[in-house]
Amino acid sequence: MRRMKLLPLVLVLCSLVATAPAQPGSDQAIADYTKAIRLSPEDATAWYNRGVAWLAKKEFDKAILDFNRAIRLEPKYALAYYKRGNAWREKKEFDKAIADYTEAIRRDPKDAGSHNNRGIAWREKKDFDKAIADYTEAIRIDPKIAAAYNNRGESWSNKKEYDKAIYDYNEAIRLVPNFGMALSNRGAAWSHKKEYGKAISDYSEASRIDPKDANTWNASAWFAATCPDARYRNGKNAVEHATRACELTAWKDGAMLDTLAAAYAEAGDFPNAVKWGEKAVELASKEMKDELRSHLDLFKAHKPYRLDVKK
Repeated sequence: MRRMKLLPLVLVLCSLVATAPAQPGSDQAIADYTKAIRLSPEDATAWYNRGVAWLAKKEFDKAILDFNRAIRLEPKYALAYYKRGNAWREKKEFDKAIADYTEAIRRDPKDAGSHNNRGIAWREKKDFDKAIADYTEAIRIDPKIAAAYNNRGESWSNKKEYDKAIYDYNEAIRLVPNFGMALSNRGAAWSHKKEYGKAISDYSEASRIDPKDANTWNASAWFAATCPDARYRNGKNAVEHATRACELTAWKDGAMLDTLAAAYAEAGDFPNAVKWGEKAVELASKEMKDELRSHLDLFKAHKPYRLDVKK
């Protein structure tokens, strides 16, 4: 690990103020770390701490610049590589993120977090086997890391290995019973296995636990709008849940607007289905546009979308 440095007393006091847990990404914290840097510009810890504060504020470019300086001053600073990897991942620069996580692991092989986050980057690159390998190593290092179980479950789901995914979601929920994301993900896995009652139960519990999670409302709405089994479709609920998801994402997420369009189609309101379907295509990423256009074509033909669920 990195070598430690003795700091001037005034710098120590400044750091204590800036690291108050209530607002780690506050403007005051950044001001305090900036003062610390002026007092001791060669101290890697001050640059690292300000980078963490910028990261909390989602100022990723500024965070990267500070982590760069920390690493230049302290090349063995494993945490700085790890945090810079997080910033690159947020910018969707996944190769750079993987390189930083790999360096963090080289510096600190027993760090479960670096393995877990490198797994996330591999999954974003759709290399699910490498993602699973990293999550598995994270779990070996720290068997209580619930996030790694949930993340590995997502990669198993990507590989359509739903039983393995459910096992991992179960473990995540056992470790953290109020893990809303794991419940929502398990609901999706149950849906793929055509265990629709269990899917509804998980979606309901997930939205109860975390009513501000747009992804859970979106997943519940998509299920209620598109389930192949008519007994489990509910257009009214689908519109209600999809609207909540869109509100939580300020009506700027193309995938969630597409869900709202599918919900209106299930409810028989095709003018609104077309309206929101067009908006969804407009906002969608390049990778999603063709898929969303195919949904829109259905809505224009007054046809709802039905999910083709396969085991």
